[in-house]
Amino acid sequence: MKRNTPNLFRRETIFFIHLDEKSRVTVECYAGNGAKLLTILDQQELSEGKQEIKFSGNQLKSGVYHLKIIIENSTGISTENRIIEIN
Repeated sequence: MKRNTPNLFRRETIFFIHLDEKSRVTVECYAGNGAKLLTILDQQELSEGKQEIKFSGNQLKSGVYHLKIIIENSTGISTENRIIEIN
């Protein structure tokens, strides 16, 4: 599991994903109890290669959150989970 940069962020953080081909990407943010808080990307089409995703945590309180990254392309659907910490 890769971490965001910088970790322990307040205003904005950046995390990267690598896509083997053009894909539809959804990124959702969840609280520790599993409640969905917000959608960062909603089936956005992204190009092949390294993608930079910016996320603002201004609307969230300090704590640990989970990101669910869903990638859809010709090979199917894959899911990746990441943890972010807001200070």
